[in-house]
Amino acid sequence: MERRDNSMPIKNKKFKLVVSETFKQMKKFHVPGTAIGIIHKDKEYCTGLGITDIENPLPVTENTLFQIGSISKTFLATAVMRLVEKKKINLDIPIIKYLPDLKLSNKETTKKVTMRHLLTHTGGWFGDYFNDFGKNDDALNKMVIKMSELPQCSRFGSIFSYNNSGFYLAGRVLEIVSNKPYETAIKDLVLDPLNMKMSFFFTDDVMTHRFVVGHNVIKNKAKVAKPWAMGRSIAPAGGVISTVKDLFKYARFYMGNGKTPNGKKFLSKTSMTLLKKPLLNASSEKKIALSWFIKEFNGKKGISHTGATTGQTASLQIIPSEKFAAIILTNSSYGMPLYSEITNFAIKIFLKIDIPNKKLIKISRKEILTYAGRYTTPTMLLDVKPQNNKLIIKLTDKGCFPAPKNKPTHQPPPLTAAFYDKDKIIALNAPYKDYITEFLRDKNGNITWLRLGSRAHTRKK
Repeated sequence: MERRDNSMPIKNKKFKLVVSETFKQMKKFHVPGTAIGIIHKDKEYCTGLGITDIENPLPVTENTLFQIGSISKTFLATAVMRLVEKKKINLDIPIIKYLPDLKLSNKETTKKVTMRHLLTHTGGWFGDYFNDFGKNDDALNKMVIKMSELPQCSRFGSIFSYNNSGFYLAGRVLEIVSNKPYETAIKDLVLDPLNMKMSFFFTDDVMTHRFVVGHNVIKNKAKVAKPWAMGRSIAPAGGVISTVKDLFKYARFYMGNGKTPNGKKFLSKTSMTLLKKPLLNASSEKKIALSWFIKEFNGKKGISHTGATTGQTASLQIIPSEKFAAIILTNSSYGMPLYSEITNFAIKIFLKIDIPNKKLIKISRKEILTYAGRYTTPTMLLDVKPQNNKLIIKLTDKGCFPAPKNKPTHQPPPLTAAFYDKDKIIALNAPYKDYITEFLRDKNGNITWLRLGSRAHTRKK
């Protein structure tokens, strides 16, 4: 199954260990194909493992294209900061100043929500809305108009809850101030200056290169996931398609001083610092900056983002002070435990930083019962039941991805979790293993939300 497009053997012992461990995890989690890249200091290591598609297989290489999902959000934030420097965008001016016709379901939010709220997932409305408004340049505008129907779940600016639809709005602002379609704006502001020639949005550009097909793992078997393409209107939240080698260029930029590969000024030191500055808690483990997640490893700040589309997952972890990055792209819905394991393994091997396991705690039967109940969003039900000293969370997916008409092809398996602190649990089983999940309380101390997968699900009374 292992395959590289370079017939020479891997000489670096550390990378060889990472590749060997990746191959083991692929077998464990039924991942057909993976592309992996490591940057350490001045060296870059990359390879492809497995196949692009179980039905029409080709070897995965480091030049194979994958959908990188929500890592795309960091490209948007990078572009926004370029326009901030040109004084075309202000992070703290209400969005309605750029989009006078903006209408959200909550009047206060419509009047006051800013770009900073959007880039930190604190808009407060339902965030997992996906739809397809065609291939024309007006697709994103139609998406933003439709956002008026999304319910406000919490007061804007009050809590972090992952919000894809906030990035549609941010992307639309980018279109307005640049007077270009979103994809063209990102190409001009980010991709071209960083010489990312193998990063695309459109299937017409992808189909002439080698690319992977997504796979859903159902009863321990990988099955081809459809549809492959997502609607153009989703582009700001997750539309980029790229390769390990192109993402090396992006990671190198974020390790540097704000200049392009040819030495031209791209972003100021102030903007680079702000993009990586933690602004509020995203969980007990991470903080959120302007789209980037921030976590420390033995006092060394790491910036990261992950992504998931239909049967594809991706992870980008950068530790700028160590000139280190780990890029893992998979074509499986079970790619998350793989990229989590391999990222931590690579950090241990290359940086000698061991990430300890959480120490689980016991809580009383009386206390554990207080967490039981149903937590919801418009597209997901979470039924929480105690079992001994653990919680079993049954997930019911209502579908609606990549468009409202899409019904779920299968239901996700139950999640088993244990407590490691008050209100904090960690998942024990695949595909959620090591997911950090939290119960959030209101100002009166009542359990009001369950934040799973970074989304705040509201407790039903």
